[in-house]
Amino acid sequence: MNILKNKTAWLFLILSLLFGVSYQALDIHIQENGLLVEPFFLIPLAWLCLFISAFFFIKNFYKKKFPKKSTPKT
Repeated sequence: MNILKNKTAWLFLILSLLFGVSYQALDIHIQENGLLVEPFFLIPLAWLCLFISAFFFIKNFYKKKFPKKSTPKT
């Protein structure tokens, strides 16, 4: 179950995928007056969640690869 240690990273990755799929699934249309109606806010949210997820994956990788060396107290 080592894969579940990155819960925050996985959460943001899943959110990013959900925002991306939601953007593609929702209706994008042009109104009669020429106004484009689309859920544009989902695009930056998807990218933001993707970058946050990547940050946590990299942080956890380095934490695992290079653990802190504890010094004994005297």
